[in-house]
Amino acid sequence: MNKAPYNVRDPEGNTIEDMERSVKIHGILEPLLVNEVSHENFEIMAGARRAEAARRVGLQEVPCVVMKLLSEPEAQLISIVENIQRLNLSAIERAKVIEKVVERFGGNRSKAAEALGLSSAKVISEWLSPLLIDPEALSILRPIAGPTMNRRTALLSTVPRNKQKIVAELLNEKARDETQTRKIVKAVLEHPTDDPRAVVERVLNEPKEISVQVFLSERANAALEKVCQDTRKSKSSQIKEYVEERLAKDGHLDKPENNGV
Repeated sequence: MNKAPYNVRDPEGNTIEDMERSVKIHGILEPLLVNEVSHENFEIMAGARRAEAARRVGLQEVPCVVMKLLSEPEAQLISIVENIQRLNLSAIERAKVIEKVVERFGGNRSKAAEALGLSSAKVISEWLSPLLIDPEALSILRPIAGPTMNRRTALLSTVPRNKQKIVAELLNEKARDETQTRKIVKAVLEHPTDDPRAVVERVLNEPKEISVQVFLSERANAALEKVCQDTRKSKSSQIKEYVEERLAKDGHLDKPENNGV
């Protein structure tokens, strides 16, 4: 039984020793998914690390779910979907898996997204972004709360590779959400010749500007409330009177008569 060539999971990864100890104590708890490519010739579509751990501890048999004589494209897609659904798949492993799907659909990301049950090609692009990031920068980038880690990675991938590590550090230090992530990346991209740290410090320390419209509307509302308190009239009636007075003054209306109200 051999590992399928399209299974991107590395059976010699860092966690194989932990799995080996678990298999030695508990055995294989989750069956391997295999494809019978010919009579009594099987390829592992999912479970290569479990198979390697079993081999290391001397198990002669392992539980398997056998898929009968699938074509290579069918087996590849099943293997890829199974790997994507694994919670312990690293960002780079998942990116390699997605890359295989996109290749299978001739580079068409929309068709790849449809086959994987994803909402759009944009999600595919976000999941592929770790392939564009310096491995050291990717390793130090800390996740943030919520479903925005993919977009955080995608934004970092737009930064020139020689600046990705320092920008990853800045994101860890300064960006608490996606909005701040976008602000930092945008600032670095808009000032390509400046030191990223100096750029980010400058941008984040800029005084917040309040729009003139908001400022005036707040002052006008406060003034209107004061007038309403003095005249004991509602805001709507006070505004109506002011508009009529103003239109009459400008010659658009006859000046309303004062009936002593």
